[in-house]
Parts: sequence; structure tokens; C-alpha cells
Amino acid sequence: MKYIITLSLSLFLLVFVNSCKDKPEVEAEPMATWDVIQQNILNTKCISCHVAGSSQANQSNLILTSDVAYAMLIDKTPHNTAAALDGYKLIGTAGLESLSKSFFWEKVNAPNQEHFYEDHPEYGEIMPPGAIPLTNGEIEFIGQWIVAGAPKTSEVASISLLDDDSYFILDTTFHVLAPPSSGV
Repeated sequence: MKYIITLSLSLFLLVFVNSCKDKPEVEAEPMATWDVIQQNILNTKCISCHVAGSSQANQSNLILTSDVAYAMLIDKTPHNTAAALDGYKLIGTAGLESLSKSFFWEKVNAPNQEHFYEDHPEYGEIMPPGAIPLTNGEIEFIGQWIVAGAPKTSEVASISLLDDDSYFILDTTFHVLAPPSSGV
């Protein structure tokens, strides 16, 4: 009897294990690029300032919490008067042309800060002010999303871009100039 129970249990386990192996693995559905931006970038680097009732949100008229961020960004005119007069949108949906007219892109694109401060001194500061800027991977991820038309529900940028956690470093090293040849 003990032999039959042991054999039956062994057979049951063998069938059970084999039936589990035959089932295809279910792949996780990829997250929409916007959801990744909200979860991995806005929630971690922006909403500490851009939350309802904060002075920064009131000044910029921009709340970036997950319940309203997309609606507040897409095809909206910036609260910054100079950027609005220059024809900027916070984030447009026209693809590549939206990148060059995106106030949001101008504000987070730390590698382009020389252009930002020289050509647009009235636009304020690169975001986040006084804090660690977005990584090069985060900037590239957002840029690809804007170029793809800033969709809310599609995956249009590879999440692997976020693996690049390097930062743009502005070279502030003082370089001594060579004496002028004319003596002046």
C-alpha cells in the first residue's frame, strides 16, 4: 500500500511539473512611455515642487502629479510670458517640430543650458533648480517621446535608455588665456 501511495504521488508530481513546463510564459506588457516618464521622472524629480498649492506650482501654473500632469503639459501654452510670445507649447504633439518649440524640453535639457541661458534669459532656470538635473538617459527618453508625438498610451521609447545614469557636467574650469601678441 505504501508503495502504491508513493508511486501515485510521484506520478502526480511528474504530471504536474510537466504540465507547468508546457504553458507558455506570459510576457509583461510594456509600460507606455508616458507612464514611465510620470513614474520614474516626474514623480521622483518634479512633484516635490510641482504639487497643488506649492509656490512653484502657482508661479508656473504647472502641477505634475499623476492625476493631472499629462493634461497640464500637452498642447498647453507656458505660463512664462516670454516663452508664450515665442510660440512655445509646454509639450506639443506634432513630432520633431514640437521638440524645438517645447518649453518643457528647454527647461529639462541640461546639456543645452548654454543655449538656454544665452538665448532665453527670460525663461527662468533649468529644472530642477538647485538640484541634480535629469540624467542623460532621462533626457533622451523624454526627447524620443516628444519626437514620437508625446502619446499617452504607446511605448515609443526604449526603457533601456534610462540605464544611462550619467549627467551632463558643465566644464567650469578656469583656463588662462595666452598673452596677446600685440601686448594689449
